[in-house]
Amino acid sequence: MYHNIQFSKKMMMKAQYSKNLTIADFIVILVAAGISWLLFTRFVSPFLQALAPIETAAITYLMLSPSSVYDKKNYQVLMQIVRKSRRTYHAIQRPIYQFHEEKEGVRHGRI
Repeated sequence: MYHNIQFSKKMMMKAQYSKNLTIADFIVILVAAGISWLLFTRFVSPFLQALAPIETAAITYLMLSPSSVYDKKNYQVLMQIVRKSRRTYHAIQRPIYQFHEEKEGVRHGRI
């Protein structure tokens, strides 16, 4: 009565650097830190020159880490919130009820 089910033993896995980051995310963090270092070396004091890439790497890590929404990262969820429509949707009365109300209104002289 038992059935044997055949399945493939190959597994699809992402190339990951850590539990939360893929290798591409790690490269994006390094590039962001490098760009901030290049920008801040000309405009700020030497103390802040060392601090800027660290802060940029930390912020980029937080934005690239997974969110509580399944299969989304924090920056994707943030973009959905920013682009969300602010309109309020109201229920539309079913047309068959509107027709009956209009008919009764004409019959009783309301319209």
